[in-house]
Amino acid sequence: MEERAPKESGKPEFDFDQWCELAKSDPEQFEAKRREVIDEFISSASPGMEKRLRQLQWRIDMERKRCKNPMMSCMKLFDMMWDFVHAERGFLHAVSMLSEIASGSVPEVADPGGGVVTSVLQYPGKSRVGGSGQASTELKNL
Repeated sequence: MEERAPKESGKPEFDFDQWCELAKSDPEQFEAKRREVIDEFISSASPGMEKRLRQLQWRIDMERKRCKNPMMSCMKLFDMMWDFVHAERGFLHAVSMLSEIASGSVPEVADPGGGVVTSVLQYPGKSRVGGSGQASTELKNL
């Protein structure tokens, strides 16, 4: 399967029709090419992100294997995506936190230990929360 010329970003353009044709004509080759492209993308990430992407891809692959047909697989992955967005500490939560921080307010954050972060204090040295961060948190157990 030929790839189109790279866009300005240097990445080859995705040709949906070409991928559809390959999937119809040679499903095994399609799957091999799909895995190759995904692996190339994951390998291009930073080491920390690469590990997370490999874990996510493993989870996606396992969900696809458990499904009886492509539509079921698509629906399962759709649900998985929305879980990442709406989960307790998911994407929407992260965006909300960043928005509060950017506006100058101190967000209230649930602590995995059952407490609530009541304030975030800036210290010029090491963090009390383990490591060399710039912030220390004060937890109030409920």
